[in-house]
Amino acid sequence: MTGVSARTWIGAIAAVVAAAVLPALVAAPTLGGWRGALLAGGAAAVLAVLAVLPGARAVNAAAGVAVPGARAVKAAAGVAVPGARAVKAAPGVAGLRGARPVKVAAGVPAVTALLTATVVGLDGSPAVLAVLGEALVAALVAVGLRSRFAMITALVLGGMAWIAAVQRDAPITTLVRFTIAPAVPQLVTAVAASALVLALAAALLVAGGRLGWIRPNASRAAIWVPIGLVGLYGAAGVVINAALLISPTSTGFTAGHAVVTVSWTVGALVLLARGLRRPALRIAGLVLVAAAVAKLVLFDLVALDGLARVVAFLGAGLVLLAAGTRYARLVAEAEQPPSG
Repeated sequence: MTGVSARTWIGAIAAVVAAAVLPALVAAPTLGGWRGALLAGGAAAVLAVLAVLPGARAVNAAAGVAVPGARAVKAAAGVAVPGARAVKAAPGVAGLRGARPVKVAAGVPAVTALLTATVVGLDGSPAVLAVLGEALVAALVAVGLRSRFAMITALVLGGMAWIAAVQRDAPITTLVRFTIAPAVPQLVTAVAASALVLALAAALLVAGGRLGWIRPNASRAAIWVPIGLVGLYGAAGVVINAALLISPTSTGFTAGHAVVTVSWTVGALVLLARGLRRPALRIAGLVLVAAAVAKLVLFDLVALDGLARVVAFLGAGLVLLAAGTRYARLVAEAEQPPSG
């Protein structure tokens, strides 16, 4: 099989795979309930397997070449080209790179089918939490396998679920203004959603760093700054909603904000201390310091009162003072030439 015919075969498989899921996606919402969810989930599972399977062996098998490795390819081609070049030089293997369209054509419908199964089988807050969990799993897969497709999947699913969570499960109004504490089930849901958002943001930052999408410079700020802000939103949601669970009064609300400010400052101190030789951690620490100071001046000074304001300002100030002293000492020690 020539390179052209291999690409033709791969294109045909991609078209078939992409079209195979359409009946399930159309029928699932019509059936509704668990039957529709199982139908869409089954389609997602099948397509996920198809997305994993296509590779060099699949293309070689379709080409009629039983060559599991590079040496076998060299033998079949009759050429003595060392290493990976032999794979590229072998006739009929030009379509190896074309396996990617099959994976994309199977992976995109698989994610769509999974989202359909979740939305059809669940409703309201459970659906939002489930999609956040799916996005977190995809982000962890991106971290472990350095998969761009998993990273994009996590960004898309996480973005949609975060928007839904902000609208109903962890609204921003709960974090900026206290009127009356929500019911306990709503607070528990808000804590769970905020925790998933925080974990997802952390996983996305790590995955972006491993993929080379996120670097500690201004050119990539358009990627890591929004993810970091979403992570801070999740962290604040966890603390404040947990405080309202403990004390569903204005006291719990203000105490939660005081804890958020101090915890951001402590987190910045940890990042700065560990970032002496890691620019990414150092820049993250500086950004977190700026966020904590901005919150302290722009929000805590206006919204908090009494003891909570004193705790926020005093706690953050002491931590910043200790952080500056300790960081200066660590920098001085790091700059000293080694003795001997």
